[in-house]
Amino acid sequence: MQKADEALPTSLPEQQATLEDLESKRAKLEAILAGLPETGAEELREKSEWNLSRLKDLLKKLGDSVGEKAAALAAWLALRKNAEAELLKLTKGKDAPKDVNGLEKAVEDLANDEKGLEALAAQVRDGVNSDSLDDEEKKRLEDLLKQIEKALALIKDRRNAMEQALKEAKDQEQLKSDLTKIDNKLTPLVGEADRLLSDPEAIPTSYQNTADALKKAIEEARPIVNAAPAKDPSVKALSASIESADSLVPLLQDRAKNWTEFVAAKDAA
Repeated sequence: MQKADEALPTSLPEQQATLEDLESKRAKLEAILAGLPETGAEELREKSEWNLSRLKDLLKKLGDSVGEKAAALAAWLALRKNAEAELLKLTKGKDAPKDVNGLEKAVEDLANDEKGLEALAAQVRDGVNSDSLDDEEKKRLEDLLKQIEKALALIKDRRNAMEQALKEAKDQEQLKSDLTKIDNKLTPLVGEADRLLSDPEAIPTSYQNTADALKKAIEEARPIVNAAPAKDPSVKALSASIESADSLVPLLQDRAKNWTEFVAAKDAA
């Protein structure tokens, strides 16, 4: 920075080239500062702010020498160059992840890209005095702002789509967890019911207890299965298990009823 201060050019073409170079550095420093976290980067922020202040001093000194229009043109050319590069980077397509963690990171990245584009639009809009530009450059400025606006709409659409994909992935994970819990509870009960119904020496009091447990498990499972996508293979399989379990409940209840009647008749004899 000190070297640039000591060796400012005197010819207009050299001054214009130096202005463009310094404006490019200023834009990069402003981008760095805008991207720094609010805490944990105090030293880098202080150094960058000091460098930015020195750059602005040099730009003012050189701008006064070159003249307002030449300075505005150089500022605009540097700004446009950096903005176009940043625009390309922020709108570059990325592969969509499938898992929840990847989707959460993608949503966060797109939100940051959206903020970056909003900051870029403000930088382009406020970073140059359009009154100092000729008609051709004014048109280029307008076109760049329109490109940023389109890019911003694109990123918002991508973020909305990614948020929807994230919601669906979370719903699918929750459904998988719910179905697993139901299956882990229902399958042993169905097995116990089959064993009781086929065992002539089964403990009679177990009939009603198992029927009640099966009925409760089915009542808990049905709302979840009914709300789930019917075409999902896991849902189909569990629906079949629920129906099978449901058919065992009256059989167990009949056995329990018969045992109760037998005991009552025996006691009455």
